[in-house]
Amino acid sequence: MESECRVNPQEVLFSLPTLNDALPGLSNLMADKNTVMMHEDHWRQFEFVEERFKTVIDDELTAIAAIWRNQSVSFGSSTAFRSIHIRKLISRPILISFSISDFSALTECKHEAVAFEGRVKTLSGVVAARVGRVSVYAEIWAGNLGTLGFTLEGKPTLDDGLVLRLYELIKSKNLILCHWLSGKKYKTLTELQGVLSA
Repeated sequence: MESECRVNPQEVLFSLPTLNDALPGLSNLMADKNTVMMHEDHWRQFEFVEERFKTVIDDELTAIAAIWRNQSVSFGSSTAFRSIHIRKLISRPILISFSISDFSALTECKHEAVAFEGRVKTLSGVVAARVGRVSVYAEIWAGNLGTLGFTLEGKPTLDDGLVLRLYELIKSKNLILCHWLSGKKYKTLTELQGVLSA
């Protein structure tokens, strides 16, 4: 009889300090070579949120800061976490009128379907455009924008034109850019240029 391998739950470590509570549904379309692939743990980790959620944003950031302060474990240049904060307070970060055409005008790039790594079907209502070293993705339903964010493939290297268009969107729609993993938020043009520009 083979011996059982038991793991003490207190010894399990997480690679991220926070995750979003909900994932988008799957479409009936199959992923192909043009599909933008992203890890499901990266969904809504670097996203725009309406400023009406400012108090809730601060509550989530406070909880994430507590994970960093009390639950982080260093491994050389890496950090793991004994616990993880699941974000549940903002189910839909944006609800503004926005179309696929608006997304194309914003990114000035061809958009593609999106799928999570290891899945064969694409995400329902989600499109992305590859820009610099990251992809900008959006969840659009019935002419409304529900999610707008970036994949986490490295530091964004967006051109000045796109950063300015994102800033105009932030101003006109009262948005805040949240990087949940680091517990930081951005709103001014100077802040956006610092975190998004090449």
